[in-house]
Amino acid sequence: MPDVTVGEDASSICLRNSAHNFSFLRRTALNLFRTDKFRAISLPRKLKTAAYNPAHLVTALHLREI
Repeated sequence: MPDVTVGEDASSICLRNSAHNFSFLRRTALNLFRTDKFRAISLPRKLKTAAYNPAHLVTALHLREI
């Protein structure tokens, strides 16, 4: 699924453990967006909405000010 949703196959990251690290970060981000029940929209649309709207990103990832 990550290869389709976030284009993991097209990634050119290949230095030491960075490919595994970024794969882990991508999977974590996808899981956070999957658990977001704020809006009942598809996963690709949630990612696109979060890219265009930082307020939605904060809501989807349950971020707060430090």
